[in-house]
Amino acid sequence: MNIQTIYIAAYRYDLPFTRACVASIRHFYPEIPIKLIKDYFYGDFSTQEIEKTYGVGVLETQQRVFSWGFSKLEPLFLEKKERYLVLDSDIVFAGKVLDLLNQHQDDFIVDHELCTDAFVASHYFSLEELARIDPDFAFPGFTFNTGQIVGTSGIFKRSDFDGLVHWELGKPPQLNYPSAFKLGEQGLINYFLTKQASLGKISLKRLDFMQVGDTQKPISLEDWERGEGYPFLIHWCGLRRGAFDEMINGHIVDYFSRKYYEKISFGRFKQWIRPLAFKCYQDLKESVKKLLGR
Repeated sequence: MNIQTIYIAAYRYDLPFTRACVASIRHFYPEIPIKLIKDYFYGDFSTQEIEKTYGVGVLETQQRVFSWGFSKLEPLFLEKKERYLVLDSDIVFAGKVLDLLNQHQDDFIVDHELCTDAFVASHYFSLEELARIDPDFAFPGFTFNTGQIVGTSGIFKRSDFDGLVHWELGKPPQLNYPSAFKLGEQGLINYFLTKQASLGKISLKRLDFMQVGDTQKPISLEDWERGEGYPFLIHWCGLRRGAFDEMINGHIVDYFSRKYYEKISFGRFKQWIRPLAFKCYQDLKESVKKLLGR
């Protein structure tokens, strides 16, 4: 079964990245269904411009407040069996990565990551704590960044996470063992999927299909203009710093941001005014905080 839908986790402060992410996908895959998973933890926000211009939908979820990356679990709980790709917003397609992913029919595909003991402890979980929670769990010796996962719905239900996560409508999901699992849902998903794979309930494949934002891979913007690309996506996990031109390889995100605005009414003006308005908002917020703190 090929990937049928791409889901993108989004919240109000992610929108500049979300726009570039959508534009990059549409650059290489004009027809693939895309749906946003909106997290209202930081308040309501409009995505009508993205939806209307780029043919993007919104996944209707009963829960609307998530925080961290818990919104990325929502496609997993859909009853209909579907193969999907779920993404963080700070990602762009560098080429036809779906062509690569569709060559493999595993239930779940994760990035092939190399990790050290220290990295596992800081980004995923405490193996000592995990041994107390689940003495039968055998750490497979690898981890994966959860910003990009190929998954299959219709296998698991929300109740499969009972005992690990406390769910309450209107409030962000809460880890029952916050000292064991790190970085929101990341450690939890690493534990859950590798555990299910060890029990033979799912097939889980590791595949090299992601480059971190500081990648040294040669990337030619001219290739993209010709409709050519590279079979991986690029993820700025932990590397987001202010405006795109202040980020490592920020020109790549900026390329697709400009592509996004080419299709928008008054696109050049909006591309210029939105970062300025956001900076003014941030400066005002900091000024108010300092004033109230006196």
